Amino acid sequence: FSNNRAEKEGVLSTLRARTIKWLKASSILSNGMDRLFWVNPMGAVKLSLVHQCDSFWREVRSSYDWVAATDGAVSRLKNMQPKSGIGGVIRSKEGRLEFIFSGPSNAGSVFDVELEACMHVVSKLKGKIQEGFKIIVCSDSTEVVNHMNKLKNCVEETGERQSEIMQLAKSVTFRAISRKFNGEADGLAKEGIKRQVIVEGWV
Repeated sequence: FSNNRAEKEGVLSTLRARTIKWLKASSILSNGMDRLFWVNPMGAVKLSLVHQCDSFWREVRSSYDWVAATDGAVSRLKNMQPKSGIGGVIRSKEGRLEFIFSGPSNAGSVFDVELEACMHVVSKLKGKIQEGFKIIVCSDSTEVVNHMNKLKNCVEETGERQSEIMQLAKSVTFRAISRKFNGEADGLAKEGIKRQVIVEGWV
């Protein structure tokens, strides 16, 4: 019996080690969470995500004066018209909240509502950008980020008359980020679906 128990423990130990290795390689579990995972798996995964998000945004903020995160959400319930919402924030280099918004949208597609959220936060920069200010707008839509960068390049290359919002966009960096890091903006966009009017303001 002791031999069987030893073999069983050996197999379990190997499985645990491989499970932890896979979770860390997949960025699901952070270093130092091994023991907690075997006591509270979901708690360890959630705490790992919190740590990863904090680390990610801290790194982004280190290179910019303001960091904006935007998102859009579309709700498609059976036998009902789709409802959309936009949301996002602007935070300072230190992580201080500068601006927040959440509200409904008339956009009918995911791309359109994500683009609206991005354009909305850019429009709010009017009169707020100081000389030499470095600003980045982050979205979890690669398609939207590529679209904004193409618009910027097109205006610069053709020399066409620029709209006010494109003048603002030229001074902004656009970056696509993983959806898992965009939880704050995602929550505001989903709340926006439920709202009748947009709620926003500078803090």
